[in-house]
Amino acid sequence: MSMFRLPVKGESLTQTQIMRHDRVAGIGNKVKEVEEKMLQADAKLAEANKKSLELKRKLRELESNESVLQTQIEALRKLG
Repeated sequence: MSMFRLPVKGESLTQTQIMRHDRVAGIGNKVKEVEEKMLQADAKLAEANKKSLELKRKLRELESNESVLQTQIEALRKLG
């Protein structure tokens, strides 16, 4: 596979070189687009993980409160 090289002064690009250059430039642009989308996806995933951890913490808190209430209800039933 030949390496693409820029023409020296006074030399022009062949049609094949121009097409190759356009493909390489297009691939470079696509790579940038994909990298940007990956960064956005990473940010969304981080936010989702943060929310998930917060919800898990709240669930544990609710379960703990429920347990305390159940204990109190049982104690009141024994008194009544």
